[in-house]
Amino acid sequence: MKKVLGILFLLAVSLPALAQSGLSQRDQQRFDSYYTRWQQYKAANDRGEIISMERRMLDVYAHYGIPAETPFWRIATNGHDDRPNWRARLSNEDRARFDSEVRFEEVASSERY
Repeated sequence: MKKVLGILFLLAVSLPALAQSGLSQRDQQRFDSYYTRWQQYKAANDRGEIISMERRMLDVYAHYGIPAETPFWRIATNGHDDRPNWRARLSNEDRARFDSEVRFEEVASSERY
């Protein structure tokens, strides 16, 4: 079961990266422009323009067969994950304790089923 989950995870992570390399140079530049403007509109809370940029980026997704649930930052060359890296702020001791508790929960939940 763990091997199957591992393979699925690797596919989920690698498919968007493969899709990024498949964009033509012109489309990549266009997507990057949409992504940059989308970020600016998000910061300004301009909902109408946010939706406009999302539609344009999703049009590029559709053209290249990129799954719609792929985060925009994975396709943009100037993109990065906007989620805070809270785990990196933990001390080594706290991180180890957290990891051991998460593993314990995963094992306990898998034994139930």
